[in-house]
Amino acid sequence: MAKPLFRGVCASSVTPFHPDGSLWLERLQPHIDWLIGEGVNAISPLGSSGEFPALECDDRRRVLEAAIQAV
Repeated sequence: MAKPLFRGVCASSVTPFHPDGSLWLERLQPHIDWLIGEGVNAISPLGSSGEFPALECDDRRRVLEAAIQAV
């Protein structure tokens, strides 16, 4: 049996939005800090459901860049 490449908890992070529907990237850092504080081993921003299909490519890139900066 092959050794697993990853062990632990991988959390799907939420993508924060302002009430008007625009990205609220300033709220992503505190959310990721909280996930890390709770002991997650990996974070999956923009998973395969939820916000991902609804966002334009540029907005996806902005979310990923903000998530990378957060960790």
